[in-house]
Amino acid sequence: MYAREVINNIKGKNLFIVGGTGFYIDLVTNRAEVSGVKPDIDLRNRLENYTLEQLCYELEKLNKSKLQNIDQKNKNRLIRAIEIEYAQLTRETNNFKKKTDKKEYKFIGLTASRESLYLFADKWVDTIWEDLLQEVRKLKHLGFYDSFRLNGIIYKSAKSFLDNSLSENEAKQQAKYDLHSYIRRQQTWFKRNLDIKWFDTQVSGYRQNVEDFVELHGG
Repeated sequence: MYAREVINNIKGKNLFIVGGTGFYIDLVTNRAEVSGVKPDIDLRNRLENYTLEQLCYELEKLNKSKLQNIDQKNKNRLIRAIEIEYAQLTRETNNFKKKTDKKEYKFIGLTASRESLYLFADKWVDTIWEDLLQEVRKLKHLGFYDSFRLNGIIYKSAKSFLDNSLSENEAKQQAKYDLHSYIRRQQTWFKRNLDIKWFDTQVSGYRQNVEDFVELHGG
């Protein structure tokens, strides 16, 4: 992946990788590998016509454990998970292949109470809502309204409002609830990495504590 190439080409400097989902961070730092399963276009085309309930049922038949650990409202991820499971029926492929890396990474995590994170997410939705609606209207005009990417977090809520399926207040609340769920999933994911040094942003002096940690480890 591109990020790894950049990291490998930079010599003699300390690098800071900021942001990203737990999965992305694991990929960049070589804590995990992608499956290597190529897209199955025919299978994808068939699964695109499935409802979320049908996709969940299909994945449950293949791998019940994976279904329990995936966003069951994310159609794209469900389809990809099913695609991988079908591939694993015919050849040995692991979704994550642990890999050793010569580079040493130090992980810093910033956190806060879950209630504070929810509040931050809610304010963010309120702030970007009008721009989001404008973006979705534009994508509809360009012919991308049925794209699976518009079924992702917050976008599907905006679509529901524009389609008159939900009132504006209901759509915004749905977007906020989806983000709350996303926050919980990310927290669960990051807990798997026991190397993360966590700093609570609600604790006085946390910035200095982060700076001290970075300096201690060669920052």
